[in-house]
Amino acid sequence: MKKTKWQAVFIFCQFICMFVVPVLCLWLEYGSNAFVSVKYKISITGIIFVLLFFALSKRFWLNDTLKKLQAKIANIETDALSMTDQQAIATAKKVYKRYRYIDLLFKLLIPLVLLVGLTVIVKALEEQALKMYGVFLWSTISFAVGIGFKVLEIHFTKFVHEESKR
Repeated sequence: MKKTKWQAVFIFCQFICMFVVPVLCLWLEYGSNAFVSVKYKISITGIIFVLLFFALSKRFWLNDTLKKLQAKIANIETDALSMTDQQAIATAKKVYKRYRYIDLLFKLLIPLVLLVGLTVIVKALEEQALKMYGVFLWSTISFAVGIGFKVLEIHFTKFVHEESKR
C-alpha cells in the first residue's frame, strides 16, 4: 500500500482526536493551569481516566501490530518443522522467544496492570464520578471523531501500482 496525502492528513487528525484532545481534557480538568508549576496533583479519577485511555489506545493502535507479530510467530513455528541446520534453529528460537515475550507483554501484562489499578482505586471513585463524567463524555466524542478519520484514511488507501484518478 502506498500512502496518499489524504491519508497523512487523516492520520494526523486521528492522532489529534484520539490522543491530544483526551489528554487536553484530562489536563484541563485535573491538572494545574500554570505551566511552570511543579504541582501535578492528579486525583484518583484522573488516574482511572489515564488507565482507561491507555487501554483504549492500546486496543486501537496496537491490535494490528499484534496481529502481524502473531503471524510472524506462526511463520517461525511452521518453518521450525522443516529446519535441520542447528545454527538456523538457534537463531529462529531466539527470534521466536523475543516475539513471544513481546506478545505476552501486550496481551497479558497490560490488562493485568489495568485491572489491579482499577481494583485498588475504585473505592475513591464515588465522590468524583460526576466530575469525571464530563471528561469521559468529551473524550468519547473526540474518540468517535477519530474513528471517523480512520474510516476516511481506509477509504483513501491506494495500492502501489494503482493509477491516480484526476
